[in-house]
Amino acid sequence: MRSIVWEKARLERLIGRSPLSPSGITVNERTKKVAYLAGKSTIVVSNLNGFGKESHIQGTLRNRNIEFTTLDFSACGRYIATGESGSNACVRIWEIVDNGSKAEPKGCHQIRELQMHSNTISAVKFTNNGHFVISAGGELDGHLVVWDWRQTRSVFQGKISGPVGALAVSPDSLQVVSVGAKSVKYWTLPSSPDYVDKERDFNMRSAILADKRSLVFIDALFISPQRLLVASQDGQVIELVNKKFVRTYTWVDKGLLATCLSLTGSGVAIGFDDGSVRILSIDSESLNHADELRCPLFVGNDPSMVKDPSSFSEFRHVPNGARSASVCAIKSDSGNDLIVAHADRSLVFYRKEDASWMFRGTSQAHVGTVSDIQFYPPQFDYLPRESFITGGRDGTVKIWNLHPANLAQSSKNLLCPNLIKVIPLEDDYEALIDSIHSAPLSATTGLSCLRISPDGQHLVAGAHNGHVHLVDLTDPDCVHFDSIAAHEGTVTALAYSDFRVKEYPQLLASSGIDHFVHIFRRSSSYQPIYVLSEHHSPVTSCLFAEGSANAYLYTSGLDRLMIQWRIDSDAVSYNHLYYPGICIKFR
Repeated sequence: MRSIVWEKARLERLIGRSPLSPSGITVNERTKKVAYLAGKSTIVVSNLNGFGKESHIQGTLRNRNIEFTTLDFSACGRYIATGESGSNACVRIWEIVDNGSKAEPKGCHQIRELQMHSNTISAVKFTNNGHFVISAGGELDGHLVVWDWRQTRSVFQGKISGPVGALAVSPDSLQVVSVGAKSVKYWTLPSSPDYVDKERDFNMRSAILADKRSLVFIDALFISPQRLLVASQDGQVIELVNKKFVRTYTWVDKGLLATCLSLTGSGVAIGFDDGSVRILSIDSESLNHADELRCPLFVGNDPSMVKDPSSFSEFRHVPNGARSASVCAIKSDSGNDLIVAHADRSLVFYRKEDASWMFRGTSQAHVGTVSDIQFYPPQFDYLPRESFITGGRDGTVKIWNLHPANLAQSSKNLLCPNLIKVIPLEDDYEALIDSIHSAPLSATTGLSCLRISPDGQHLVAGAHNGHVHLVDLTDPDCVHFDSIAAHEGTVTALAYSDFRVKEYPQLLASSGIDHFVHIFRRSSSYQPIYVLSEHHSPVTSCLFAEGSANAYLYTSGLDRLMIQWRIDSDAVSYNHLYYPGICIKFR
């Protein structure tokens, strides 16, 4: 008998990321790697240019999913520290192994687990000398802990009031600063974990903020051991020297609010709410304007519009009413590479060439939940081979292809080579950006399901507002040619009849939480022909049977019924199939 060899599935590529903040993305200048949060339990480690092979940290431990909240690289680039949410949250240290062996396979492996926090950890930071890891708890925890992580022990535990927005470590690793609501606190650190004097080390001093003491601080950055920059929630950047407030930098007169800070090889990079980044020189006592980076993307942009360098300058001219998403985080390798994270979950990569910053590429993603994925059938050539389509709660459909060899030159774009097309199906600007001040997306926002027609010509998308959207995949622009108000509430499933069989009618079925199933005739421009109403609760799934002599539709719902429908040109008949205690979902 032939034996079956089971191989463990391995994550190879991950598209998208969680909402990013300065504590949710980190860069190592030695290895030129970037790591960021991607989902609750996954971290992506990739090259600083955003391309090439990835490594992943997957937070599954003892049948429990770890929900990461923050991370930081060690100075050597070999280790990553992570914080997590929930009760009894741990700081975990992961080792990145690039060249694997049997004893130590390639990938990311946990080597330390540090537990002292009682609740969610909001920030972690390695010291530059690699001796310590500092972790700050959230509002419900209220502690700052200094860890001798190599020995798996804490050397200090301090009390903090209120949530910590960010941590910053001085270049000499002798100070750490925690910032938050009405608070900028300096903590002294020992030079080595072998010589800890608790009477002398770990002293805490609050900064003298003068009239800035009522601000909420969200990011901090050391320029030198004595010089600190802090960004506030109202868009100001204040400078402190020797723990004393000395000056304020503000761009309110230009309508700009500062959002985050980073140190580059040539100065300080400051992100703004209009999507721009300004580089300020630090050669003098005050910061002076040196350069400005304008975001090449605007919210809701379609990267397929930029396929040659000549069209790039035209694309950067933002259309009337459109704007770039605000900057959430900036990270640099303190050299020639800069990565900017925006509120639409895009990453933009820059490189300094000939004394000026040049755009290198972007990585884009859905904002919010990815509701459905459909792989395009390989036997059709309306889309490149191995393409797949995603729909999300942001109301957009995105067409992807991760294999550049499959893309014709006319399909490649300069902005995001893996993203072929973005098709906006709903005019909801707020769904396209993350905002900590806005409410979560409502139940009537975005797309819920997708289906590709059997001949590969049409894409159908169901929405949470009850609409069924129709997209023409034969058109190079993938035109959104119709929208049908079918249901009162979420469209739960879509199904096509297999009309490649000539005897079959060309039908589309949609089911919804309103208990109904709608049947449309494709050959009549998707005119509705039947409404099926035998279910007594939300219909969760629908599927046409394949290979039978007649057109049979199967539906199931939360009423624990599976109904078989026979659909003829002039009548519909049905048969109840009752499965007590079972709710069936067809795929």
